[in-house]
This record gives sequence, structure tokens and C-alpha cells, in this order.
Amino acid sequence: MRDFALARRIEQNFLSIALEARCPQPGALQSDSSVARMISVPNIGIDTNVFNDPLNVTPKRDFTFDLSPKAELWLRMGRTWVFGSVAEEIIWYQKYSSERSVDSTYSIGWKAPLNRVVLTTSATRLSTKSRPGFEIDERAQRVEPLYAGSVEVRGFAKTFLGVRGTWNQVRFADDAVFNGSSLADQLDRTVSTAAITLRHELTPLTSIMFSGGRSEQRFKSEPLRNSTSADYSVGLLFDPAALIRGSVTLGYTVYTPEASDLPGYRGSTAEAGLTYTLLGSTRVAGTITRAVDLPWRYGLKGSRFLSKPF
Repeated sequence: MRDFALARRIEQNFLSIALEARCPQPGALQSDSSVARMISVPNIGIDTNVFNDPLNVTPKRDFTFDLSPKAELWLRMGRTWVFGSVAEEIIWYQKYSSERSVDSTYSIGWKAPLNRVVLTTSATRLSTKSRPGFEIDERAQRVEPLYAGSVEVRGFAKTFLGVRGTWNQVRFADDAVFNGSSLADQLDRTVSTAAITLRHELTPLTSIMFSGGRSEQRFKSEPLRNSTSADYSVGLLFDPAALIRGSVTLGYTVYTPEASDLPGYRGSTAEAGLTYTLLGSTRVAGTITRAVDLPWRYGLKGSRFLSKPF
């Protein structure tokens, strides 16, 4: 276990190349339903440090790849749409079978683009054994349900004022243990967010959005780790029907832990996820994230670190 007050981490950057049938959006659909199927390989290569060993330990190497089949559905219901997706991620290691896993994500949502109001709601369930953080080298089973909703009102011809909220829960399996401690006791939590948004359409497929909101993180068995954050951001949004889709967001976060002996954080954050579709069937994608995270156990010298995966 590494103790640090402020750790920065950089993960390897992998391009995601996928064969897909493009999923059209409600405005682009020519029928009452549409199904898109795709398969991607977001990660392939040699993992040079399979177990995240420290510098004084010879790291283990292994060949690994991820295979991600996915299906998406749009179904018209009157003036509204029901949408959903089913995705699997198969993580395979050649020698170290303990690192193999199959992750599942299921989601369903409803969108109502009315005259001056757009209503959207969705529910997602993730079941995964991916590492829950930089410090935890255990592939522990957990389930993460997520519920989201938003309302946008057209104020002007191309300008929308809205509110949005999310509720996310993290539940580890009862037998998930790391360094002799139960991950369920340490990390089971709920995260709720609420924000006000202002979105302006620059083009039919590109928008700029300003957002200001608040998030609360509440731990089931470790209330000393509870925290509140104020988040402000500006971002460019690219419609899923565009040649380049996704978003780029720059923000500023004020992170305030409830425990007085834990330091807070004030500083910049960023998130980008862009996808380029080549020749209608091949997709190249990349992500960048700069965000605030916590160590897995309260009482470490550092209460939070700045994560910078690329």
C-alpha cells in the first residue's frame, strides 16, 4: 500500500477501434424502431505491470485484450422514444486467469422531445470486476445502479435552460476483501448530483453547455469519508449522429470533506470522450479524464488524489 498526500497517475492510452452499425437518433430515424449492433476492441497489448507492483518489486507482464459487444435500440412511442442498450466487456489475460472478467451494462431510457420542453430519464445497471481505484489491485465484484433525469425548456430559438440530476449507488460483494478489509464496509456508498444547465446550439449537431451544480457522496459504513462538491463546467457537445461524436468538458471543482482533518481540493477538472466514425463502420475513440478521487481507506495520509487517466 502506498501512502501519499497527492498522487498523480497516468494510465496508458488505448485507441478504441470498433466495427459498428451507427445508431441513429430520433431526428434521423426513418422508421419507428432501430437496432444498432457493434463490437469493439478498446484495449489490446502487453500489460507491463499486471498487479500494479511498486518499484521495488519486479512487475508481472502478460498479454491482454478487451472485447466489447454492444447492442442499442430506439423505439418510437407516439411523440416520444424508448431507448436501451446491452453491453458486455470481456477482459482476457493469457497467463493470469485471476485478472479475467466479464462485465455487463444494461440501460433503458425514455425521451420526450415536446414543443418547448425535452424530458429525458434513464436507468443503468453495471456489474463489474474492474479495479475500483488506483490503489486497489483486487478485481472485486460490485454492482452500480445509476438513475438519471433531465428537463430542458427552450428559452430562445437555439437556447435551452435545464435541470438535471443523478443518483448512483456502489455495492461491493460481501466476500470482496482487500488487504484484510471488507471493501463493502469501506467503499459502499451513494452519490447524488443536481445541476442547472444552459445549452446553446451552435449548429444542428454541435452545442455549447454551461453547468453549475452540487454533488454529495455518502458512505454506508464510513461516514467520516462523506463529502460535498460544487462543480462548474463548460463543454462542447457533439450529436451522436455527427461524424465526430461525444463531448469535451473543462471544469472547476470545490471538494469539501466533512471530516475536518482531511484536506479539501479546489482546482481544475476535465473530461473528454470523442469518437470518429471512418467509412461508416469503423470507429476510433479516445478519452481523457482529470478528476478528484479518494484513497480506499480512511486514515491514510492522503484523503484524496488527483486522477489523470489518458
